[in-house]
Amino acid sequence: MDGVGARPSRDRARRRRPAVHADDADGVVYATGATGWLHAIDGATGRVLWRKNVLDDLGIDVAAHAAAVTWGRAGSPLVTGSLVIVPGGGPLEQGGTAVSLAAYDRSTGDRRWTGGEQQISYVSPELVEIGGREGILTVNESSVACHDPADGRELWRFDWPGHSNSDATCSQSHVLADGRIFISKGYGVGAAVFAAVGDAAAFTPVWTQPAALKTKFTNVVVHDGHAYGLSDGILECVALADGKRKWKGGRYGQGQVLRVGGHLVVQSEPGDVVLVACTPERHDVVARFAALDGQTWNNPCLSGDRLLVRNAEEAACYRLRLAADPAP
Repeated sequence: MDGVGARPSRDRARRRRPAVHADDADGVVYATGATGWLHAIDGATGRVLWRKNVLDDLGIDVAAHAAAVTWGRAGSPLVTGSLVIVPGGGPLEQGGTAVSLAAYDRSTGDRRWTGGEQQISYVSPELVEIGGREGILTVNESSVACHDPADGRELWRFDWPGHSNSDATCSQSHVLADGRIFISKGYGVGAAVFAAVGDAAAFTPVWTQPAALKTKFTNVVVHDGHAYGLSDGILECVALADGKRKWKGGRYGQGQVLRVGGHLVVQSEPGDVVLVACTPERHDVVARFAALDGQTWNNPCLSGDRLLVRNAEEAACYRLRLAADPAP
């Protein structure tokens, strides 16, 4: 990807989109919204195949949940072979604290299992493999946990500080090649890498860096032994081996970062899109252009030569010039 100067094919909309997952196997789009509705939608026709109000189904106190998860439910659904899995929440109306995860049958929408009793954050569950065992990794309000995909049973958990109505966690964790877990957040917590102890029933910090990768609304990019992310609005590169900073530069605000081959597409909070070289050597800006007007916290999406960007007020599609780029 070589310059970002293209003429916009600017399709604008004034709407907020739910978190979605589209599955190629059956052509169904699974979407969740901020208020707790889970929909299965036929991708070809838009027909709703089934829908479920997760809060009602789990018996969650709606008012108390809204106070505990103040900014609405933001996790995307995880789709496995036969299940669609979403964050739960709480507190429950009939006692108990919360439900970490809930799994529904992909075909019928019937609930198959629930797992964990931790309050949810703003992070999506992921299917991962650690120590040769498959699990569902989830970042809760104040912990990181792994669950058995078959029945939702919690396999292990370690503390990760936060409250979903104040110093909230929004950044996805990353399982590194050696089975260690990288995680980051803002509010002075920073970044850390955890490693399994013994049979992976417990984890301990390998390193912690409170001043590094203080990601607030954004995820990091992990590539070739380094992590790249917006640390309190400034783009930063950190070595995954020890957490040491390689460079820090540019003031992008609370935006988002997407890696495309050897480049980072940075969606800045003021609306600019900036192309930065994905290298630990230095902060190297390749190109930039004004893509949106106003505060932008949303993730960009690249499909072929089309870059889709949006914020709370508008959406736009740009056609980009493409050039040969190193393979991911």
